[in-house]
Amino acid sequence: MLDVSTPEVSTLARDAPVATERVRLSSLRVAGNTMEVAAAGELDIATAPKLDAALRRAQAKAEVVVLDLRGVEFMDCDGLHVLLAADHRARRAGGRLVVVRGSATVQRLFGLVGLGPRLELVDRPPPWTAAPAVPEDISA
Repeated sequence: MLDVSTPEVSTLARDAPVATERVRLSSLRVAGNTMEVAAAGELDIATAPKLDAALRRAQAKAEVVVLDLRGVEFMDCDGLHVLLAADHRARRAGGRLVVVRGSATVQRLFGLVGLGPRLELVDRPPPWTAAPAVPEDISA
């Protein structure tokens, strides 16, 4: 039987600072106009703002942003919203958001909402450059 009980508000407030640690983000400049942002963990209402901020910083620095979701174990509609907003910003600015497919759970969500044709999805980060990747701080 599925437990659908809702935690007490005090529990949610107490756990809020820990919630943002459920996602880990890193960024690399892989070419002059390309940055890769890698996400791992959970993308939900508590962690999506962190990804949004990281993508905005990467998009301000690079024309092409590769978002690697291979380490993402869970994503809800808040994570989807961040991806769609980043894709919209990229297209509006003449750039690109390339999304590396995530886990089967994430792929199932993409399929349920029909994101396949909307996003530029790839199986692995493209080998666009032979230059070594340079770590770039995208933290707030």
